[in-house]
Amino acid sequence: QAEFEAEPAERKGIRSRWLMNGDDGVIDHARGLLRQATSGLPCPSLYRYKAGVAAEALFEGRLRGKSGLPFLFHRAATEEKEQ
Repeated sequence: QAEFEAEPAERKGIRSRWLMNGDDGVIDHARGLLRQATSGLPCPSLYRYKAGVAAEALFEGRLRGKSGLPFLFHRAATEEKEQ
């Protein structure tokens, strides 16, 4: 709601905070769901680690890719370099 009530110049920042708000953010919540799902994969335990790593790599790649939300991670990387 805050995004729609804000000035147009402030909307992108509000959306970014909502998506990346630590443990309460949408992206971190999705990462947690992915971890829960990979722990119960229906495959032999010998392959579970490899399947979990592949799922996490796919998730992060899609999230950071051109059709995902790359603007969130570009800004975060820029802020880390400045500190």
